[in-house]
Amino acid sequence: MRISFDVDGVLDTQRGFELAKRLIARGEDVFIITARNERFNRDVYDLAERLNIPRLRIRSEEHTSELQSPCN
Repeated sequence: MRISFDVDGVLDTQRGFELAKRLIARGEDVFIITARNERFNRDVYDLAERLNIPRLRIRSEEHTSELQSPCN
């Protein structure tokens, strides 16, 4: 099964980190998803390394407001 975790408020908490560890030990495919942009991802990469999550399983989706028009 594929399971995704956000960093802020989830994986950066002890409870979220331990849950991810248990799921990985069970053989689940764990991904990291974050709205952080590239220059703030060092902490994300360190977290992934501690959990043995390959960088290919990190998705960085910078947040854009849904109210913004693509024409602006």
